Amino acid sequence: SAPVVKMKLTIWKVLDSILNIIMRWHSSEDVFNEDCVAHPGFVTVFRKNTDGNNKADQLTYENYRHVLHKWHYRVTKSIVACLESENYVQIRNSLIVLEKILNNYPRVYQFGQAIERRIELLKDKEKDKRPDLHVLTQSYYGHLIAKKSQWLQDKDFHQKDDNRKPVTKPTIPVVNGEKNGVNGSSDINSTPITKKDSSVVKRSSDIEDKDSIDSKRRKIDINQVDSGNKRMLTKEKSKSTVRSVTQNSKEVNVGGNIRQLSSNN
Repeated sequence: SAPVVKMKLTIWKVLDSILNIIMRWHSSEDVFNEDCVAHPGFVTVFRKNTDGNNKADQLTYENYRHVLHKWHYRVTKSIVACLESENYVQIRNSLIVLEKILNNYPRVYQFGQAIERRIELLKDKEKDKRPDLHVLTQSYYGHLIAKKSQWLQDKDFHQKDDNRKPVTKPTIPVVNGEKNGVNGSSDINSTPITKKDSSVVKRSSDIEDKDSIDSKRRKIDINQVDSGNKRMLTKEKSKSTVRSVTQNSKEVNVGGNIRQLSSNN
């Protein structure tokens, strides 16, 4: 319908205008400084400090390039989600918008490859299924390949922060031209005990004391179990003795009654 067509035209025009402006700022630091440095919208708290001093700082050119890279990533994520869906309207509208913003997007090589792979799959998938989508895909694919030479590598689009700290090897203290002992041998007894080493020794002694206490407790528990078993055995023996005496007394009484009956007869 007419309202839907007007809405699609409005969306791609706005998006293309925004991408055109922000890519112009990205093209040169001089252009960025001229258009953006004095603008109050580029004064922001970029990162919060741990000491609570959240002073507003000016957004630098390199920080702006990081933010722009993030925007391109989010646009790519949304476009890929639409292209991978089975919804006809989402796929068709995505292809129309991609065709209209081709001069400003994609500009990062990694994101362009992601779009290219999805277009290739979609082109083969819709060949016999939905011919109109296949025509749109084929048209956009040809224009995309023609713009591929203008894509920038990640390192050229923005400089990545390298937060990795260099690994420093521990140095061996040298005393009178010798390393920790005689003839450069690392004798542990000759090295001075630092505060950290003393704390380690203290923790190890505490662990040994704890192990000795645990072993004593286990011995006590074993002795208690053994004494309990012995008491149970003595009780069982006394019960069996009482049962045997009772049985013998019953047998004696029965024998006496039998003899008394025989004498009476």
